[in-house]
Amino acid sequence: MNIVITIIICLLVASVALATRPLLRPELSMCQSRRAHFVHQGQNYLFSWIDQTAPKMDWIDARNFCRQRCMDATSIDSASQWQALKRVIEPTLRADMGDLSSREPEDRVPAIWTSGRLCDFDGCEKAEHFKPIHLKGWFWSSNNQRMSDTDCVSGQRRCFHEWSNHGKFGFPQPDSRELREEGLEGNESCLALLFNAYSSSSSSSSANNNSAEAGLKWHDKACYHKMHFVCQDSKTLLRYARRKWRGTNIP
Repeated sequence: MNIVITIIICLLVASVALATRPLLRPELSMCQSRRAHFVHQGQNYLFSWIDQTAPKMDWIDARNFCRQRCMDATSIDSASQWQALKRVIEPTLRADMGDLSSREPEDRVPAIWTSGRLCDFDGCEKAEHFKPIHLKGWFWSSNNQRMSDTDCVSGQRRCFHEWSNHGKFGFPQPDSRELREEGLEGNESCLALLFNAYSSSSSSSSANNNSAEAGLKWHDKACYHKMHFVCQDSKTLLRYARRKWRGTNIP
């Protein structure tokens, strides 16, 4: 079978599988024993590349891993939260990367799922506030908060995002590069944080470089990729769990 046809079939199968999997509800024991590698403004954060029980997962599985623990994939709601996360996460990734020269190119860029999602699924066509979706269509699925427009100018209200200035082929993010590369219609509908992607430091283990793309940047990615992820306490799921299991200790 032609390799391009094979890739297209795999992409379509993966997309269907993601669309049909449900989101899971919290599990009492997991909520009680959830781990925290970082705490910011009273919320716990779990980093999957540090947690020994968390393999790389696709976007839905990553969210479900978090949700069973009264958490969800992280939403980045403020500039202060984003800066705090970067300060904590980037050193752990540098330590985890090791000798990059011995890795395959696609494994040289640590990638991390967030709860970021593009509103391009059934029902979104009725949401006028998400149009046009390439500018206004991104939101945090863990709390249903819309992100600022992808073309907002730094200094504007809530404009603190760090979409990368260029992806693999040099286009600003989001660019839906992977699907277009395979001749497919559609979008890369999930938001990942990529570390030192497509910069001078992605080909060496040096932590010091002058590239504007150094550090964590926002990229759109196809949701079926298996990646690391960040879990964050979910106020909604903690409230649900504490009501369901009244009288039990859920920190």
